Amino acid sequence: MKRAIWILLGLLSHIANVAAAEPVSDLFKTFGHGNRAGYLSPDDDIRRLTAIPDVETPHIVLASPIAGGPLRVLAIAHKSLGRWPVELMQRFDFNVETVYCYSETALGAPVSMTFFGQRQADIEARLLQALNKDIDVIVTEMPLSAFSERIMARLEERMNGGVGYVGLVDAPELPDALPPTEETALVEAAVPLGGLRLLSTKFPSAREAAEAFVSLRQGPSGARVAVLAGYPRDGEAPDPARLQYAWLPSMEQEAWCSLVGRAMLWAAGRLPSRSPLVDALPPTEVSRAELPRAVAADSAVAG
Repeated sequence: MKRAIWILLGLLSHIANVAAAEPVSDLFKTFGHGNRAGYLSPDDDIRRLTAIPDVETPHIVLASPIAGGPLRVLAIAHKSLGRWPVELMQRFDFNVETVYCYSETALGAPVSMTFFGQRQADIEARLLQALNKDIDVIVTEMPLSAFSERIMARLEERMNGGVGYVGLVDAPELPDALPPTEETALVEAAVPLGGLRLLSTKFPSAREAAEAFVSLRQGPSGARVAVLAGYPRDGEAPDPARLQYAWLPSMEQEAWCSLVGRAMLWAAGRLPSRSPLVDALPPTEVSRAELPRAVAADSAVAG
């Protein structure tokens, strides 16, 4: 027993030394759409590097400030993809409170893992507490199947009161589907199809893209739901001529954040689907050859 304690103390000391030796900006890494290369314990949902908002990653500001003041957001994320709420805050005028769950299918850790993670009851209590606060929209990558009856009942109450819901997997059903033209308008406003290799290959038009991964619905109480499930993310190695380096904004990341952020504003009743936001994303891919000489040379070195 003593030996196990000494081993644990030694491990914690090593982690502390690593964190002290390396600046946060060097420890933090993000890949693709918020994936993390790893994070340091403890699992307190505050000190994890993936959730630190003052670690700024390359990004394009899409809407900050926004008319009517900051959007009040409750984000429900799982730890292995814990960075995306912060990425949205960097690009939009969002005040976000994030409740982190144990995995992509479970709110809390199984009993055998509660020494390292939060219990189901703890996460549920934290989520119910967050649902009682003043919020405009809920955005989550957790499926409805992960939520208990208590949480589902509270979600329904908040939505009936006008809180919007954006699901990256699924969402509560609402009776009225918006016309397909509205879904197409959202994609056209948010996603530069011509600049994205995978999307431009799979979908010749915004209408076909919207049919594949966008659903907008609303209920008689005025509640709005957006489901953005099945968005195809380009996991292939980037073309050397495209700007995909760690210190420059990634077109794939920007387009995904643009779509999710605008869907949140629509669900909260702050924007129509054809968003009047100034479109800050280039309509086509950016190549190094089109950059000023000094920047092009630097990006070639970074690659």
